[in-house]
Amino acid sequence: MTESCSEKGRMTVFYDGACPLCSREIAFYRKLRGAEAIEWFDVSAVLEDKVAVDLPKQTACERFHVRGADGQLFAGGERSSISGQRCPPSSGSETSFNDNHSCGLQKEPTTRF
Repeated sequence: MTESCSEKGRMTVFYDGACPLCSREIAFYRKLRGAEAIEWFDVSAVLEDKVAVDLPKQTACERFHVRGADGQLFAGGERSSISGQRCPPSSGSETSFNDNHSCGLQKEPTTRF
């Protein structure tokens, strides 16, 4: 299991790196300004049944999950509302999480290819 993200004081995005669609989407988000403030965690590499105490691996593989800096876990579209809190606002033509790109993160469970 991962160490407590609330101890780190930063947001963590849990995603299924074995899913081609998920990996491609996360690669896009990791290029956005502010992405360095987020911990990106590939749950496919976890061998245990749980990714975290409150997050079973199977559940984590079905949809994106976000643990806020405060330790609260969000699933699906719920996490879109906290994405901008950890990322600095956009300036000029730079693209950042505050430009509402994070709202595109999937709300529905993903199906493996």
